[in-house]
Amino acid sequence: MKLSSYAFLCGIVLLFLLFQGWILLDRFWFPKQMASNDAVLMRTILDVGTPVVGTVQKVYVLENQPVKRNAMLFEVTAQTQVDPKGVMVVPIRSPREGIVMDIGVAAGEFVQASEILAKVVDGDADAQYVTARFTVSPQERFQMKPFLPATVIADHLNDGEPMPALVTSVSPFYDSVTRSVEVRLRLLKPLDPDGLLSVGLPVTVEISVANENAFKDWVKRVAKRFAPSSLAEPL
Repeated sequence: MKLSSYAFLCGIVLLFLLFQGWILLDRFWFPKQMASNDAVLMRTILDVGTPVVGTVQKVYVLENQPVKRNAMLFEVTAQTQVDPKGVMVVPIRSPREGIVMDIGVAAGEFVQASEILAKVVDGDADAQYVTARFTVSPQERFQMKPFLPATVIADHLNDGEPMPALVTSVSPFYDSVTRSVEVRLRLLKPLDPDGLLSVGLPVTVEISVANENAFKDWVKRVAKRFAPSSLAEPL
């Protein structure tokens, strides 16, 4: 057999070994990527109620209207406790900057104390989060932990570019019927103001989890026991 034939054969064998090695590394070493079954973009929604029994005198806002913190939303008139014939005006203001939704009253309506008059979608960047559900085995469920890096993808947000996120909490309840667990994440980069109107829209979440296995753990134990710390720590 000619030298060129040997070289070609060795090249084929080398490529095969490299391919098999990559498969083994991907299966037993590299982090595992998990995609969500369903995920939704959410924001904290604050209830706006009245502290008194009275009548709604004025409504200053409309549905889906942006408001600033402490902006006037409603005016409620109520009787004073000191003078039954006296009337006091109670201003109802927005607790945070955001968007008004679910206005449940109109001017002239009678309301009870603690009754919810409207809701405000919190416009703060920290109020933005994602809830996602992942199908995992009982063993994989314990790999879903807070502070895992994640990626959120949505065609209708950020021009379709992936957005970095972080797992903030994992539900302690594991659904054995659907073999799934719910996870909450926080976007590391705030959305633009239009993102306020994207509450409830579906997104896709990908989480990178540790690929735990006996081989990798064995390598770590051996490295930490026999190798210098400068070599053991990167593992």
